Amino acid sequence: MSDYYDTIDIHNVITLKYGTTKQSCFFGVGALNKFGDILDAEKPKCVGFVCSRSAYRRCGAWDVIEAALTERGIEHIMYNKITTNPTTAAIDECTELFRPKYSHDSFLVCSIGGGSPTDAAKSICCLLEYPGETGRSLYKFKFSPERRAKLAVVNITA
Repeated sequence: MSDYYDTIDIHNVITLKYGTTKQSCFFGVGALNKFGDILDAEKPKCVGFVCSRSAYRRCGAWDVIEAALTERGIEHIMYNKITTNPTTAAIDECTELFRPKYSHDSFLVCSIGGGSPTDAAKSICCLLEYPGETGRSLYKFKFSPERRAKLAVVNITA
């Protein structure tokens, strides 16, 4: 009798498409190589990255992502100051860093990391669509966002 895990090819990248838009999830060893496909589908002129100080480089994700950006001539902005349990100050700082380049149709926010960068990026995506609002006003329910910037997530947790 073979073990279930012996029958799975972890190097076969699976694409899960969902929703009525071009949303996809990629699973499997090598899924990060699909980042270029995301750039091709979203067609950003600029990508804003949200991550911690060094994990995005240590795990090797940045090498693949940077090559995809360079190959396509896409500008990027890096915010790598996210800590565990990100503060509203960090979220606001990143939002203001991205805002000068932000356009709904030509900007993509991308988190690289685990829960903290991803949670921060989701908040930043909302705030980019609502100039004048802050992380504090978002978390104190001073407004109810109905739209957000485009988001890609590179989950590097294990």
